[in-house]
Amino acid sequence: MDNLFIYLFFIIILGLVAIIFLLTRKKKESSDSSFLMLQGQIDRISQVLDNKLSESNKSFQEQYSQSFKIIRFDGFHNEFNGLQKPVF
Repeated sequence: MDNLFIYLFFIIILGLVAIIFLLTRKKKESSDSSFLMLQGQIDRISQVLDNKLSESNKSFQEQYSQSFKIIRFDGFHNEFNGLQKPVF
């Protein structure tokens, strides 16, 4: 009887250890998938920010180019008008 009790106790302990091992292994797999999901979201955010920065840079270049053209034309216009004014 004592041996049977020891064997049952040993089998129950091994079963509990196996269950705990399986549960912790499943948690690691689910945490790996959550890390992959977070990595995917970070990649998408990175792409969106890169696209927005590219658009902003293009807009800035266009505005700078237009401002430069206006300033250059205005400077040329002022010089041209200065040459046509009669000097008395």
